[in-house]
Amino acid sequence: MQSYAIFGGKIPNFRVGDIRNWLNDTTGVFNSSGLVDNMKTKAGCFYIGTVADRSWLTENIKRGQDYLLHNTTLGIPALVQTEGGLKGFQGAEGGR
Repeated sequence: MQSYAIFGGKIPNFRVGDIRNWLNDTTGVFNSSGLVDNMKTKAGCFYIGTVADRSWLTENIKRGQDYLLHNTTLGIPALVQTEGGLKGFQGAEGGR
């Protein structure tokens, strides 16, 4: 199988990544190699459906978008997706 590490193919645009690949949603620790690995194969969209501190989510959504803007050929950010609109966003602060 051909490698898509440089985003030479279109497959990464159709697979959905997950913010938990680079954010530990329990401790808030950032995993840079997890971010790079996620974006190699799942760059078009990433899912943030996790109960975590909102500041962690915000910071790591920005990290994901900045990575795509500055480290890919076209610099196109991803679609960020969650189910918060369907069932309400609860977050670690209990929905505040």
